[in-house]
Amino acid sequence: MLPAQLEKNGTERASADAKFVETLTAAYRAALQDRSMRVSAHAHGLIGNDPDRIDEVIAKVRRMLGTPRAEAELVATVKVVCHLLRQGAALLMSHRRYDEALAREELVFRVGAQDPTVRPALVSIRTLAAHVAAGKLPHSVLREATTAGFESPEFFGRGPVGEGQECALPPVVVAQLRKVTVRGRSEAIGVSRQRTLHDIAPLDSRGRWAHRDFLHHDSTRAIETRPRKGPRVREMSRAILLTGSSSDNYYHFLTEVLPKLEALEADPPPPGVPLLVDAEMIATPQLAEILDKVSGGRPRIALGAGETVRVGRLTAVSAVTWMPTNLRPGAEFRAGDQRVDHASLAYVRSRLRTADAGRSPVRLFVRRGITPRRRLLNEDVLVRLAEARGFMAVSPGQLDSATQVDLFSRAEAIVGAAGGGMANAIFAPAGARVLVMMSRCYDFSLFHTVSSLLEQSVLHLGGVPRSNSGVIALHDDYSIDPSEFSNALDSLDV
Repeated sequence: MLPAQLEKNGTERASADAKFVETLTAAYRAALQDRSMRVSAHAHGLIGNDPDRIDEVIAKVRRMLGTPRAEAELVATVKVVCHLLRQGAALLMSHRRYDEALAREELVFRVGAQDPTVRPALVSIRTLAAHVAAGKLPHSVLREATTAGFESPEFFGRGPVGEGQECALPPVVVAQLRKVTVRGRSEAIGVSRQRTLHDIAPLDSRGRWAHRDFLHHDSTRAIETRPRKGPRVREMSRAILLTGSSSDNYYHFLTEVLPKLEALEADPPPPGVPLLVDAEMIATPQLAEILDKVSGGRPRIALGAGETVRVGRLTAVSAVTWMPTNLRPGAEFRAGDQRVDHASLAYVRSRLRTADAGRSPVRLFVRRGITPRRRLLNEDVLVRLAEARGFMAVSPGQLDSATQVDLFSRAEAIVGAAGGGMANAIFAPAGARVLVMMSRCYDFSLFHTVSSLLEQSVLHLGGVPRSNSGVIALHDDYSIDPSEFSNALDSLDV
């Protein structure tokens, strides 16, 4: 808070204002020059906790800098100074892109203001593989590090909407960790109060991906949310980690969670060592069925979201495939945001897929089902068009796991809106034709990558979105032009 005498004395207040403007302007220019958020702490000291001064200070500095970009970035700077430093989040030194500061600051401030049960903590982060290498900890390597190319998806009538990317696929390791902390609905592993292991965030040096575990991150640091008060931490002597922030989603379960069991087959822990899984994951009958089948019925312990467990000896498998569940405001998808490991797909197919030899092929229209987002508004119209071409409409969420796998193992063509149900294309044979519908033409390569790796023909079709308040654009409801739908099916020869 500004000293009381400054509030009373106009001369001193004007002097303080001038000094603040000078300091803030210098900080702005320095930040713009080196592309970082190194805003002077003196600016925070001058503005203190007096939000009423924000507009007047912005107006003064705006006149000094004079451009729309400067004005927009200054607003971000002032808000960061007023809110983030006051919260003690130590986030300013982590920002690498100055023009993304406002969106990130608003996210942090909103979470901190609306959820008083959590507190932000600045931690260093690194991948599981980097951690075991640095500490020379016991581990085995399932697959060595490599690189892979990820192509931009091709949309009907437009072609590819972006540029492909060559991306790193880190090694897949199985590590034995001692005295670590894990939580339900999280990929993070706490090895100390200052260090957290996370396999995805460190690969995103610009902090474009949004993770439930962190308010913000770069490649080495993160602002982690921790409960201020909570239930007593459970203690376990030994366990195998199989939790994930989106493990209850069919696609994320099939490609990110289930493949980790492959790493346990070469050197399995004793039969009595339980799997730590998310309660929301096994509450879905199909996921519980698949987990029991592939794990051989290994005992499991379910964790609620945020429930914390301290494990004396934890068997952890590094990420094999991933897709960020969200992006930071203002970020756009790139082909390399969704990285898929072909060996992991092969493992899942080998454990679940039914042989298709000698059985009648089917054409499947995958209904989106009951969902709060990415609803295909004219789905019934498209179903009738597809049925006239020999397609059968299915709702995967209403089928048991064995039936889903059996149907899609015979699919010669699959059509549907982007979503978990389309993950069943993993079980379709080579040569299957796949049409994926989305709200817009995004550089969202997930389904393109999966089908391409499995030697399937894949095409995307963009729709007309209807904006949903409170969700990113990818999750908007939308409709598809029926004539474009028919033409897209013609181009796939179905």
